[in-house]
Amino acid sequence: MKQATPFHGIHVAIATPFKGNRVDIPTLKRLTRWLIEQGVDGIVPCGTTGEAPTLSTREQQQVVETVVEVADGRCLITAGCGNNNTQSTVEKLRETAAWGADAALVVAPFYNRPPQAGLIAHFRAAAEASALPIVIYNIPGRTAVAIEPETMATICEHPQVIAIKESSGSLITASRMKVLIPNRVSLLAGDDILLLPLLAIGGKGAISAAANIIPLQMKKICIAVAEHDDTTAQRIHAELVPVIDALFMTTNPIPVKAALSLMGFGSADVRLPLVPLTDSQLGLLRKQLVAGGIIA
Repeated sequence: MKQATPFHGIHVAIATPFKGNRVDIPTLKRLTRWLIEQGVDGIVPCGTTGEAPTLSTREQQQVVETVVEVADGRCLITAGCGNNNTQSTVEKLRETAAWGADAALVVAPFYNRPPQAGLIAHFRAAAEASALPIVIYNIPGRTAVAIEPETMATICEHPQVIAIKESSGSLITASRMKVLIPNRVSLLAGDDILLLPLLAIGGKGAISAAANIIPLQMKKICIAVAEHDDTTAQRIHAELVPVIDALFMTTNPIPVKAALSLMGFGSADVRLPLVPLTDSQLGLLRKQLVAGGIIA
């Protein structure tokens, strides 16, 4: 069983580059190296931004093993493992441990809409079976079920649970979770625009899609807050709001992959049922990336 590592800072929910219908391994390696050079604290392959539901098990293994190999221990690798049934989640956790990840991101079961008692039983079973520390992923907009703060507190009683990716978009929910969960469990922003507010209530960082594009800027917000430099943190936050808005103008990771392509990281290809940006959307995205100094 891997030892739990304190979760803090910026962990990038890395996109999975495609070339046609194949995973673009050379671009994935180049993107991973660049993100590490930018000083990120961790990389999260095979999550929402990584289009995990469209990847075969073999492709997921390729992606995780590639990121682990390139990182070479320089940052924490947390692989997406969630599924909509408990047995599949347990099996994926075992596979992911064999692929070399340091931790696992486990989403609430989607489509089934389990009651809160079912969520507790699901995550307990996953935690009991896992050789990896677990990050719980609350994203009701995609799963159709919200992990309530009281439920999350019960789930976090298990010692294998080390962090929460909170993506409800609600600071009320996040605040209640922070009050109820153990201090050893890190609360992380899953909505990029809420990084600074979440840090203000005691959060420890983010698992961030936008950090594919602006890793250093996101990291600087965390550093400024740690140094009690509110003015700098607020300035960077304000500068990033238009960029983050553009990166989420439509379903993630469509704009993120378009932005990466504009930055020279492979194609903007996404897999069906996702579709590329329209020409007008791409123009708006390019405008914000230029204004933010991200591309020329």
